[in-house]
Amino acid sequence: MECNAMLTVQLSCPHCCRILRSRRLIAPGEFLLCPHCAKSFRAGAESAQSTERSSTFGSLLIRWLVLANLLVLVGGGGAIAWAIHRRAQTEDETASVSNSVPLSVPEESPPSAPTPFPETDKPAAPADTMPAPPNDLPPTPLPDPPTPRVKSPVPPKTKAPEPEPLREPAEARREKPQPSWLPQAIQRHVDRSIAGGIEFLRRDQHADGSWGHHSGKTAKQYTPGITALCGLTLLECGVPATDGQVRSTAHYLRLHMPELTATYSISLAILFFDRLGDDGDTSRIRTLAMRLLAGQKPSGGWDYYCPTLNDEEELGLLARLFKDRPTKPLELFDADPKANVEDDLYRPQPSKSPPLGLFVSRGTSDIPASTPKTEEPPPKAQPSKPKIESKKLPGDNRLLSKRAETAAENLPDRLKKTPALRAAELLRNPPDFGEPRTDNSNTQFAILGLLVAENHDVPMERAMSLLDWRFRNSLTLQNGWNYRPKWPTTPSMTAAALMGLALKHGLLLPNRRGRGRNVPVHDDDVVHGGFTTLKALLEDYYAGFVLNRTHLDKLDLYCLWTIERVAVLYNLRTLDSLDWYGSGVQLLLPLQRDDGSWSPKGTTCLEESSVATSFALLFLKRSNLARDLSERLNVSGDK
Repeated sequence: MECNAMLTVQLSCPHCCRILRSRRLIAPGEFLLCPHCAKSFRAGAESAQSTERSSTFGSLLIRWLVLANLLVLVGGGGAIAWAIHRRAQTEDETASVSNSVPLSVPEESPPSAPTPFPETDKPAAPADTMPAPPNDLPPTPLPDPPTPRVKSPVPPKTKAPEPEPLREPAEARREKPQPSWLPQAIQRHVDRSIAGGIEFLRRDQHADGSWGHHSGKTAKQYTPGITALCGLTLLECGVPATDGQVRSTAHYLRLHMPELTATYSISLAILFFDRLGDDGDTSRIRTLAMRLLAGQKPSGGWDYYCPTLNDEEELGLLARLFKDRPTKPLELFDADPKANVEDDLYRPQPSKSPPLGLFVSRGTSDIPASTPKTEEPPPKAQPSKPKIESKKLPGDNRLLSKRAETAAENLPDRLKKTPALRAAELLRNPPDFGEPRTDNSNTQFAILGLLVAENHDVPMERAMSLLDWRFRNSLTLQNGWNYRPKWPTTPSMTAAALMGLALKHGLLLPNRRGRGRNVPVHDDDVVHGGFTTLKALLEDYYAGFVLNRTHLDKLDLYCLWTIERVAVLYNLRTLDSLDWYGSGVQLLLPLQRDDGSWSPKGTTCLEESSVATSFALLFLKRSNLARDLSERLNVSGDK
């Protein structure tokens, strides 16, 4: 058997450490010449040992370098993690110390004199607030346009439809930076909480622009209202009206507006459309407001549903409201001993988009401009019909059109019984809270809708007088208000009634000569007593959570939102000695979940996290949904 494998001897040069190979046997001690460094050396164990020693040293060096790098990485990462943990722990300790606001717990003591109504506690603007830039600054010159490039001709493209123009907000509606009511560390926590809630609402929106997880008949009733509430919350939290998800919400509500009959949904849709600011939604706001007026009950309140009206019914009801529009307080509040015959009623400026077909344009007649004028022979004598003449409207220089006058005359009997058209008759007697049933929760949402709609050429004075009449005649034994008669007095319904009582003070203004009434709100005995009761109820409600009598999961976010809404309406930072906002923040922040939402467990909000989250965000943001009324109230007594 022959072996074709060839023997190879390998050794290294001790001078240059190069590896040398040979195909012959080399005897130990034999002198060899390195072909690389041209130096001679003796073959044997020394060269083999040096080769093994050098290779061993190299491998050990590499291992030590790898181990050292691992130690540096592990040690550095641990140090960074410890530093971050320590910093977060320090911030939490600082926040807990700086925000330790003790809640006053009512003790059992003999009844004392009623606490005086709190005067306006307007927080002073911070010293480092930058003044607003003047409006008369010269415009910044624009740079010269670049030289246009010559492009190859392209086929014409179909022009995409332009979005609806946004209405420029009125001066009174412009947003003003809110002063901080909390320490900086807590305010940063609140800001992060608001940002997390906004992100949750964005993720929870459906592809069609809606919110909610109901189906069938329940979805038709509640989904538009839930959608309007979530969209309104995004706008109130600073999301621009041009945002894609906000526009998707507007598209959904416009699509479903004709079928809205639920009082909650109608009112919230009005608030959303007004806050959005599109001129094209003015007619929608007016149509929804007419449904609210038609849905008001003889006791001055609302239940869950309102009727829909066709175009002629809406026009006729609107015309009758304009014809019977009051101009003096004595036409609304006959029993008010402080009313003066010379006083005036507040009236908003006419809308830039008046109701279609309601008024006669100046200098024109009801004949369309496109109709040619031809000379025709006089018509034959026919039986005369009673002429419908347009009379001057009370306090308004506009004239009703013949179509509006005809629609008013032909108004169905069921709409002629609308309480706003019968206010003078109803106010002579106390309200009947039997049938049809109403509740103060639906009523407070309707109030918000009416306050917005009055800026869109919808006369609301008669309906507002009925609301004032309703709440002044429905006080409970605790000097507060409840959901329905014989139900327990609650802080949320007491706050809703106080918002309704503000309507009268928003209507009464000094006359043009500077005389007349401008009565401060705290001079109103019913309002004064209502706030005293609200403070006591809210103190007891907060104390239940502080003393662990009630689990924090039972916190009613709807109640907190109602308290916030009436407090910002009256511009009250505290309710006497009770910090309603700081105490509410302490209860709200720990309840926010990891996904940015709040649980609906303790709130009557259809088991929808989106609704509970909206209530929480509106509270944290201190959103004022009745800005125009808030600016007209004389809370501090200043003339």
